[in-house]
Amino acid sequence: TFPPPMTWRQTPPARRRAIAAFFVVVLLLAGMATAAALTSHRHTRVPRLTGLSRSAARARARRIDAVFSSRYDPAAKGTVVAQRPRAGARVLLGTRVRLTVSRGPAPVEVPVVGEASSAAASTAFSHLGLHTTVTQVAAPGRTPGTVVRTSPAAGRHLARGSTVALFVAE
Repeated sequence: TFPPPMTWRQTPPARRRAIAAFFVVVLLLAGMATAAALTSHRHTRVPRLTGLSRSAARARARRIDAVFSSRYDPAAKGTVVAQRPRAGARVLLGTRVRLTVSRGPAPVEVPVVGEASSAAASTAFSHLGLHTTVTQVAAPGRTPGTVVRTSPAAGRHLARGSTVALFVAE
């Protein structure tokens, strides 16, 4: 008959190898935990900055490097409308975060409305978000009720909500 097989508990060399392997695993785990604890304070989460004013976003982004750019947007002027990286992303302290601030709605160009009726011109300006005032002027040789000129002149750019003066032949 054969003797029963010896297990690692019964042979000293196998037992030493098992104990050594156990301590290597424990040391590796302890090293990983220490590394995670030491490096975790170097990271931060990017806060949600969209919808804030430029100054509020700068104050809230104190642990990151905020870089601002701007574009025309329907949002109110001075409001943060985009950010990269996104809110909630985990980044290193001091990471550059790009913020886009609204310059307000894009300006509109005053169209050419010469010889149009004052009603048609007013409608065209209204569709562009512009207001109008109508002033009757003497314009010999022009059809009464047609636009003679505008102020500001055609081709100029205005903010939405601005007023354009229509000078109409009487």
